[in-house]
Amino acid sequence: MKKVELLAPAGNKESFYAAVYAGADAVYLGGKLFGARAYADNFEVEDICECIRYAHLFNKKVYMTTNTLMKQRETDRLVDFLKPMYEAGLDGCIIQDIGALYLLRENFPGMELHASTQMTLANEYGPEYLKKFGVCRVVPARELSLREIKKIKENTGLSLECFIHGAMCYCYSGQCLFSSSLGERSGNRGRCAQPCRLFYSVSAKEGNTDPLYPLSLKDMCTIEYLPALIKSGIDSFKIEGRMKRPEYVAGVTSIYRKYIDRIYENMPEKDIISIEKKDLETLSSLYIRSEKQNGYYFKRNGRDMVTLFSPAYTQTPEDLLKRIGDEYLGKKLRLKISASCLFSPGKKAYISLKYGDITAEVYGNEVEVSQNKPVSYDNVKKQLSKMGETFFELKDLDINISENAFYPLGAINALRREAVKLLEEKIIAANGFKVSRDFTKTSIGKLEGAEKISQIIKGLSVLVSSYEQFKAVSEFIGSGQLKIIYIESHIYEKFTYDEFSNIKKKDPGLSMILALPYVLRDSSEKRLSDILESLCFKDLFDGCLVRSLDELGFLERCFSDKKLTLIGDAGLYTWNRESFEAFNDDIDIQTLPFELKREEYRYLEHGAVPLEKIVYGRVPMMITANCVIKTSFGCRNGKDEGFAYLKDRINTGFPVKVNCNDCSNIIYNSVPLSLHDSYRFLKDEYLCRLEFTTENSEEVKTVLRFFYEGYINTKKAPFEYTTGHEKKGVE
Repeated sequence: MKKVELLAPAGNKESFYAAVYAGADAVYLGGKLFGARAYADNFEVEDICECIRYAHLFNKKVYMTTNTLMKQRETDRLVDFLKPMYEAGLDGCIIQDIGALYLLRENFPGMELHASTQMTLANEYGPEYLKKFGVCRVVPARELSLREIKKIKENTGLSLECFIHGAMCYCYSGQCLFSSSLGERSGNRGRCAQPCRLFYSVSAKEGNTDPLYPLSLKDMCTIEYLPALIKSGIDSFKIEGRMKRPEYVAGVTSIYRKYIDRIYENMPEKDIISIEKKDLETLSSLYIRSEKQNGYYFKRNGRDMVTLFSPAYTQTPEDLLKRIGDEYLGKKLRLKISASCLFSPGKKAYISLKYGDITAEVYGNEVEVSQNKPVSYDNVKKQLSKMGETFFELKDLDINISENAFYPLGAINALRREAVKLLEEKIIAANGFKVSRDFTKTSIGKLEGAEKISQIIKGLSVLVSSYEQFKAVSEFIGSGQLKIIYIESHIYEKFTYDEFSNIKKKDPGLSMILALPYVLRDSSEKRLSDILESLCFKDLFDGCLVRSLDELGFLERCFSDKKLTLIGDAGLYTWNRESFEAFNDDIDIQTLPFELKREEYRYLEHGAVPLEKIVYGRVPMMITANCVIKTSFGCRNGKDEGFAYLKDRINTGFPVKVNCNDCSNIIYNSVPLSLHDSYRFLKDEYLCRLEFTTENSEEVKTVLRFFYEGYINTKKAPFEYTTGHEKKGVE
């Protein structure tokens, strides 16, 4: 059985060296740009290159986090930023942005590309889809069960990297807009303000709770379940914590190293092992929120996963920090080597360094006959023993010097440095790594028609998420202004064939589009397949609103013969022109993202793909696999869905859509986004969408009249609203 990789975090150089010394097989770190931990110390480029060389010398790997969404001005800099690290032998990049992935595939062919957990990959279809972009490893969504993890492995053959320890987000990673909706700090940019760690009360038909912390998950700790995780086929065990102290990195890494090695020495039949009390105490004391839990691997969700009463970290004892610091911090691994040399007049100076079967030999100028002061044994020994700044420790030294030999001490030092460098390179090559890589920047081709303004589809589209909303919208159909009706898939069964047919008869030019779930889990795949295969879909529906890479892969594999119109939703994230390049063959219309301000999304207008802009609707701030109803009142067991409400410390209410079909929640912003002040020019440049979520029939009609009949130029908005990031954007 191939041994699993233990992957540790590093927010600075001290953490990096501590992780390697404590037993990590690989380390992931971030530079000053493009990382999802913008507030970590992070590394200078020169430091990363040094770390890569050190890691490869000891048969370890280094992965770079480029796992944020990137604005156009940033993708323009990405390749040049990564160039020196690629040349130094960087093993891989962890990526969220599909445009960045496209760029790296084209420019860095010798480097592994890893899909970040920020890509929200929840089944095998997204990973399979990403193979065409050169992805060789996937970090799946943290919400997956061990059964789902095994299925991805069996059906794709890709390397899987899964979290085993550390902080947990309440929202599917990559789908959280909570922080940016309340301010300008985006989780997609590594600047999350963590509003999930604040207290909220929950209001529902079951009653009201006192203010607690229903969105704050306990930290993950899977140490007891390592045999089950190893047997599942996971390739890399990932420890969370680039923002945490070096003592945390070293302490957690060393304990997981200890038990992983034990398991491989004698694989247990049971999937759970006993852990020594002192090790459990250490893990429980090193920056753990409340009590620890084992994540989603063995459960769908639950109250016991949440730090209801306090999201604060436990106080880490100073004596524990000191013990870990003394054992691991400020130390580096060293290879024991032997050295020999020859200094004889008339022959070239010679130094040889040897590690195991690997030998590095260097020659200098001819050794001269001493006219005054010959080089001595002690002189040579002193110069060759200077290994302090290297990663070698000299254990044997064989010195051969003629009595009248002269060779400058500075030249001996230079030869020693040359020999050390050569030995390092030979060891790195013997370990299977590139000592250096050549780089040639690749110019990315432009989309067809890229010099022209995008194709424009003028008019309004409407998304409905209830039968009542659909009936209200149907009263406005027939003028030709309405281009698309999106129907949420979870309400599809509430309609009859005749209702869809009558809409088509009323306006044959109107497109009916099925809005797919925000996350496609294995448990909802069959239901979605049945809907897509239905006669109603074949006759009346024209395509799908696609919200995830998994859904793109699913439709490509299972419904490629249906010639569907595919519309990418805002959460599919096209923040740069390279993203449009990546999706060019798959997406027919792309929805602009929520977090870009107008001057930033203007960069995206030059392309061949028509653009849609959401001009009204509540922003989905969190898509969750946990449930605030189940946490607060107990599971409804699918009997009733509807809405609950989170209320913050100033009594602001956030609607929570409870979806029992998928056992998930959608937490919406307290008020809808409305860009009616900009609608007069947006409607001439984009297809403009109105999204209805919590609205009743009369509220739907009010909003439709306001936009549809053009009152917006003469009337004040008849509802509370926010303009979102239209003017300020996010950091």
